[in-house]
Amino acid sequence: MNSFSTVYRKAFKQMLIPMGYSMKKSLFYKEVDGSICFFIHARRVIHSRISTTMEVYVDAVPYCADLEAADYDPLESAIRLIDILKMLDSETISVNNAHSFYTTRLMMDTEETMISSINNICCDMERKVLPYIHKFVDLDYYYNEIKNASINGKSYTNSNSDFFLYGLSLKLHKYDDVLPYIEKQLAWHNNIIQHYKSELEEHNKGNVNQFLQKKMKKDKTFLERFINAERKMIVDSESEVTKFTALILAIQTDDHDCINEIVKKTEKRSREYINQMLT
Repeated sequence: MNSFSTVYRKAFKQMLIPMGYSMKKSLFYKEVDGSICFFIHARRVIHSRISTTMEVYVDAVPYCADLEAADYDPLESAIRLIDILKMLDSETISVNNAHSFYTTRLMMDTEETMISSINNICCDMERKVLPYIHKFVDLDYYYNEIKNASINGKSYTNSNSDFFLYGLSLKLHKYDDVLPYIEKQLAWHNNIIQHYKSELEEHNKGNVNQFLQKKMKKDKTFLERFINAERKMIVDSESEVTKFTALILAIQTDDHDCINEIVKKTEKRSREYINQMLT
């Protein structure tokens, strides 16, 4: 009997390769117009001896979001397309609010029933899921979907909604959505700067907490390395504050050339990050 992985990869390969997808191990991906990349993968989850499910994860990643800075991982991120389940007339599908696009019961008693279960999933994917997902090539459409989910108090993905919305908003010059994100980032980084500067002042006074004291007993260089790490955090956050402050000025002065150059550099960095991940 073939394994789940073998059957899943064969079925999804037959479905996705003709659509222009490529495959790396169990991950399927497709880059479109150098601006967005689609990811699809699935995994088998064993709940008990008689209960096994298949979780399908789907993601659409805009390169205008700084994927390297976000440490993006296609195996850990997925779009929450819960509403689309209403369009799928399949009783086998249920919502997994935590991560997956959908979860379906997997019949594993024989290879034939397992193949049948996975083929049913492929049928749902082809009929409803992929046609919807592929609309995200239109970044305006993608932006509106995330924006509407945000307005309704929903998270569009399991980890990157705000981040993607910011990247798309900046590229599409939707500044009303850019500025709130920048304000959050400025507050975050200013807090980091203030926190670590306060800690450095205490260290310079010779005040060292118990945690550091224990570490220093085992490693005499630990405090020096810890202080250097704190200084780096300050420098990095100051750099981010400078970047976001300059971006606010560019928005206020309608300097579209500056903004477009920022987006172009971000897209290049994200594209290289994904390509390196997939090679």
